[in-house]
Amino acid sequence: MQTESKTHHILLKGNTRKPFESVFPLVFKDADNRISIGAYREDGAVLGALSLVLSDNQYTIDWLYVIPETRRQHIATGLIKEFQNFIVHTGERYPVSARFPVTGEDTSLHRFFLSLSGVDVAYSHERFYVTPDKIRKAAPIHLNTADSAQTMKFFENKEDWQRKTLRLLERTYGYTVTDYAAWKEDCVPELCLCLSVQNNLICGIFVQRAAEHMLELSWLYGKYPPGLFQLLAKAAQEAECLYPEDALTFEVINEKSEKLAQRLFPNARSVAIYEAGW
Repeated sequence: MQTESKTHHILLKGNTRKPFESVFPLVFKDADNRISIGAYREDGAVLGALSLVLSDNQYTIDWLYVIPETRRQHIATGLIKEFQNFIVHTGERYPVSARFPVTGEDTSLHRFFLSLSGVDVAYSHERFYVTPDKIRKAAPIHLNTADSAQTMKFFENKEDWQRKTLRLLERTYGYTVTDYAAWKEDCVPELCLCLSVQNNLICGIFVQRAAEHMLELSWLYGKYPPGLFQLLAKAAQEAECLYPEDALTFEVINEKSEKLAQRLFPNARSVAIYEAGW
């Protein structure tokens, strides 16, 4: 595939991915519902990559990166156009959406999506970036429950117990896992923790790999706030040891999660997330 005379494009799948590892992380796995495109110069210099996932009859951009020295040269726009050309030929003309962060210092992605024709951009929610040190300082981390309180790793329990707990979370809190195998693969087992008293769940944390160097606190629940702080402290300690280069993040998507974030991470840096849709 080719667009402009100086820029070429290629589908990234299998062996063609290797030259693009610097701009397209391995965490984004090949899949039948994923379309990934790389951009490069005629001399072979890698410029950037775009990746989209098809789910529920909609394409979602989950990766768009252009190397800094070639930005503002229409590389990202060319990747978007190449994807549009690709789906025209396949006949899969589904809607396209994207979510992207905007900070006070960097609004480049916001400006980029606004520059695309036929794209609507709107504010969505906040994402908190949390350091282990801020978790430790957020509140006293003392657990004052009975000796029967147990901290456990979620995936060290039997699978029947895991699935039963997930069904409980769906019924009670709306945490829905439609594909257990895919969900489990995205989770970071060492950081998915639960606190229970006499087999009754009172606090829980799920951590998933959101992107390169980003660990997402995808679910936090605590009937007993000090217990939740205890789990957060343990997860932060493990993350510091196992993934020292990774950031912990938490997305605020509703009023409850906003209150939770304000209480747990009062001093954390946050960014505004915007959504773009074709």
